[in-house]
Amino acid sequence: MPAVIWADRPDGSVQLATRVPRSLHKRLKLAAFESEATLSEWVTDALTRHLERCTGGKGKRVADE
Repeated sequence: MPAVIWADRPDGSVQLATRVPRSLHKRLKLAAFESEATLSEWVTDALTRHLERCTGGKGKRVADE
């Protein structure tokens, strides 16, 4: 198996690859479109908000790392 090479992006982000049901992916794309955001922006915001709720807002925001 080839080695995984991490390429830092200029904005400091990394790629998150996951499998989701097709129906959920369609809903995510629609929600992002309605928010006038890219799917990546929408998911980043949703994950950040979820983690803030779970941790009570403690610590750094994920987007600030």
